[in-house]
Amino acid sequence: MDDFLEHAKKEQEELNESMKESFRQRDERKANEINMGNVIVQMNKEDIIKELKTVYDPEMPSIDIFNLGLIYDIDIKDKDVTITHTLTSMFCPMADEIGKNIKAAVERVKDVGKVKVVLTHTPPFTKEMMSEEARLTLNL
Repeated sequence: MDDFLEHAKKEQEELNESMKESFRQRDERKANEINMGNVIVQMNKEDIIKELKTVYDPEMPSIDIFNLGLIYDIDIKDKDVTITHTLTSMFCPMADEIGKNIKAAVERVKDVGKVKVVLTHTPPFTKEMMSEEARLTLNL
């Protein structure tokens, strides 16, 4: 009887270890899936920025809108993207064209779903928002 109990106890311990290992592997897979998801979002954001750098303010054709500091936020939810941007002036006559160009640029990114473009003037644009590259281009 002692041999039987000893054998049953040993089998139970092996089963417990096997289950622990299965749970550990499952948790590791989930963590990897989450990490892979973050990488995918990051790659999409980088792709979006790359496309935004092809959009220019017609009044400042030497600097793209991203380096000009006009992009305030890139919000990615699943495959949908919301771009919040500003203009160099509240009275910019090219506001509609710039917004359409932003939308078209983001829509060119692979796997992007709906694109929403939001114009804001808060905070107002200042030259401090420009990238170092933009300031050097403009000798500021």
